[in-house]
Amino acid sequence: FRFSTSSTSSDADLWAIFRRNHLTSDAPLANLDAVKTGQSFAIVWPDADGKAQITMEDPSSVIVAYAAGSRRTRAAALKRWVDDDGYVCATVYLPSGLYKYRAAQKRSEAAYAGAMGTEAFRASWVVRQPDGEAWPVPNPLGVVPVVEIRVNSTLKASRFGGGRPQFWKVLTDQKRINQTVM
Repeated sequence: FRFSTSSTSSDADLWAIFRRNHLTSDAPLANLDAVKTGQSFAIVWPDADGKAQITMEDPSSVIVAYAAGSRRTRAAALKRWVDDDGYVCATVYLPSGLYKYRAAQKRSEAAYAGAMGTEAFRASWVVRQPDGEAWPVPNPLGVVPVVEIRVNSTLKASRFGGGRPQFWKVLTDQKRINQTVM
């Protein structure tokens, strides 16, 4: 990667960003998750000093919504997790700002993981506003700061993106073999 074709010093700048964000170890993990699940994510946000902070995210906790008919224009994103106190937290990323929420009641991580996507998981959300932060947090980037890393995708636009796992073509056959053996 280079910031410009006329300068080699920009390579050093980019390498400093890459190392500062531990991407020498985290980027391969994100690529591995993308191969296994079809996608993974990176969130880019300025740190307290205004420098780029890049985190690689697990595909089970992040989703990106794209503008209708687009494979590239990100309209919104959501990240959810269980905090140390046992509350489900969520951050909604929009071009205009970040909206932070927390579930009104505690959930254990095991119950949370088993109930996501089912009728059993119903949460009342309250605003989560860390001390000294505005709500919503203004987005200085002006774009959704969550980037999808996908593999085996198609040209067809999909509202929520996504690729296909590396071995998706053989999964049905493997399931049949497993069922026969069992």
